[in-house]
Amino acid sequence: MLIGVRPHDVIPDPDGAIDLHVEVVEPMGFEAYAHGTVGGVAFVARLDGDAALPRPGERLPLRVHAGAVHLFDPTTERSLDAGRS
Repeated sequence: MLIGVRPHDVIPDPDGAIDLHVEVVEPMGFEAYAHGTVGGVAFVARLDGDAALPRPGERLPLRVHAGAVHLFDPTTERSLDAGRS
């Protein structure tokens, strides 16, 4: 099973269960994008541009909004979220 999370569905949280190892930060004005890896897999998090932004090489703990995880079949890459409200 593949798991998908959109960049806007995570928020920085010191107690977060996901550790983003930051490689690049893109400040875009009112928002910023932190690119890096989680468990060796590419991951992007959208951040508030007014907040203190992480630097490349830092660890950024994240929390996923409830209900924001999407499941996919690893062979077909089709969504397994059908019927989910």
